[in-house]
This record gives sequence, structure tokens and C-alpha cells, in this order.
Amino acid sequence: MDEKIIDLLTDLTKEFKGLKSNVEIITTDVKELKTEMQEVKTDIRGLKTEMQEVKTDIRGLKTEMQEVKKDIRGLKTEMQEVKTDIRGLKTEMQEVKNDVQGLKTDVQAITSDMEELKSEMHDRFDKVDAKLVGVGNQFEFTNESRIVEDGFISDKVNKLEKEIYLIKNKINS
Repeated sequence: MDEKIIDLLTDLTKEFKGLKSNVEIITTDVKELKTEMQEVKTDIRGLKTEMQEVKTDIRGLKTEMQEVKKDIRGLKTEMQEVKTDIRGLKTEMQEVKNDVQGLKTDVQAITSDMEELKSEMHDRFDKVDAKLVGVGNQFEFTNESRIVEDGFISDKVNKLEKEIYLIKNKINS
């Protein structure tokens, strides 16, 4: 019996040693797991911090996006104002064109009137020249008739001078 007990004790000791070895392996594994768990917790805290930074960046981007949208709306408003101003300028330009066209028409009418006046004045001068030539011819025909008709010629000369004076006044006005 003793031998059996010794064998049993030997077996138990071996098993205890095996168990002890297993417990040491498990303890080492648990320590490694604890270390790994600490690393995972640290990584999770780092990820949480990074996630907070990303959220903060996203809020900042949203704010910037709203500012950009506001700026775009302002630019659209300004563009509409510029378009309105351009339309107004186009209208004014058309009015100026119409005014210039009216002035052109007026200038053409004045030019035409001046041409008519020049033509009329040339006709009158031709008539005055003809009368002067006629008066000169009358002087050449006879000396006697010149002496007798002195009053008549004076009247003619006075009338011609008067006509010349009136013509000059019309030209100057």
C-alpha cells in the first residue's frame, strides 16, 4: 500500500507540477492579455481624441461652408445689381444714339438750308451784276441821255445800294 501511496503521491506531484506549469503559462498569458488590453485601451483613447479632433474639424468646415454659401449669395446679389446697371447703361446708350441721330438729321437740314441760301444769294448777285451791267451799258449808249436821266440813274444806284445792303444783312444773319 505504501507503494501505491507513493506512486499516487508521485503522480499527484507530477500533476501538480504540470498544473503549476499550466497555471504559470496561464498567468503569463493573462499578464500579456492585460498588457495588450492596456494597449487597446490606450489606442481607443487615442482614437477617441482623434475622433473629437475630426468632429471639431467637421464643425469648422461646416461653419466655413456656411460662410462660403453666404459669400456666394452676396456675389449673386451683386451680379444682379451689375446686370441691372448694365441694362440701364444700354438704355442710356440707346437714348444717346437716338439723340445723335436727331442731331445728324438737324445738321443735314441746316446744311441743306445753307445750300439753298447760297444758291439764292448767287442768283441775287447774278441779278445785281446784270443790273449793274445794264446800268453801265446805259452810260455807254449816249452822253446826252446820261445827263438828262441823271435823276433816274441816281434813283437806280440808290435802289441797287439798298438791295446790296439788304442782301448783306440777310447773309450776316
